[in-house]
Amino acid sequence: MNRVNVYDRDSEEDAELLGWFDADRAALYIEDTDWDGSNQTSVNTRSQWEHEGLYRTAQGRWVLHRWSDYQGTLPSYEFVSAATAREWLLANHQDNAVREHFGEVEPERGPGRPEVGPAVNVRFPSDLLARVDAQAQREGLSRAEMIRRLADRCLANAGR
Repeated sequence: MNRVNVYDRDSEEDAELLGWFDADRAALYIEDTDWDGSNQTSVNTRSQWEHEGLYRTAQGRWVLHRWSDYQGTLPSYEFVSAATAREWLLANHQDNAVREHFGEVEPERGPGRPEVGPAVNVRFPSDLLARVDAQAQREGLSRAEMIRRLADRCLANAGR
């Protein structure tokens, strides 16, 4: 058994033991790195000397492990929330771990608003388009939203 104690490090003098976990029975996720032009650096700390790892304990708790390559620096362990753990895993490209513990990873979204529906290309005579634009401006809507609302109103009235 490899017992790791987790302390409350808010006060260096009176560190309170918050709990412990068995590192041999926990899953460890190691940080990802980026090339900064000279060195591989942690995606979390942006340093080549400061590092992080994330444990998932046998009891299902998340523990953030921080350590340094600087001589005389002690490692630290901190219990973190599931939301923090999920964000850490996503930032470190651990998509399989996110799927295992939190469910599917949402697909990447590009810039702009989400799609309302499939695109429909329709040609309008200039005078009709000007009237649509004027009405949209009066109602404070985009052209596309105004056309959607007009089509909906027309179809609702057509069924009467």
